[in-house]
Amino acid sequence: MSDERDPTAGAAEGSVPDSDLYGLLATMVTILAGAAWPALGLVPNPATGKVERRLDEARVAIDLCDFITARLDGHLPAEAQATLQQTVADLKLNFVEQQRRAAEEAAAPSAA
Repeated sequence: MSDERDPTAGAAEGSVPDSDLYGLLATMVTILAGAAWPALGLVPNPATGKVERRLDEARVAIDLCDFITARLDGHLPAEAQATLQQTVADLKLNFVEQQRRAAEEAAAPSAA
C-alpha cells in the first residue's frame, strides 16, 4: 500500500482539486465582474434586459473582486494577474463615476 494520497480523495463530487483553486478563484472574479457591470447600470441586466443602477450590489461585487484578486497575487501568471487587476481598477473607476451621477440625479429635482 502506498503512502501517497490522491489530492481529490474524499472531495465531494464536482469539487475542484486544490491545485485548481487559484484558477477557480480567478474565474469567480470574472463572474463577479460580469455581475458588477449591470449593477453599475452600464449594461443591460441579462435577466430583465433593462439598464438599472444598483450601486449597493455593484459595491459588493467590486469589493469581492478586489479581495480575491489581492489574494491571488503571486499565484497566477503575471499576465492573468494584471488582467484581473485592470478589471478591478476599471470597475472601481466606473463605480465612482456612477456614484457621482446618482448623486447629481438625486440633487437635480430638489434644485428646481
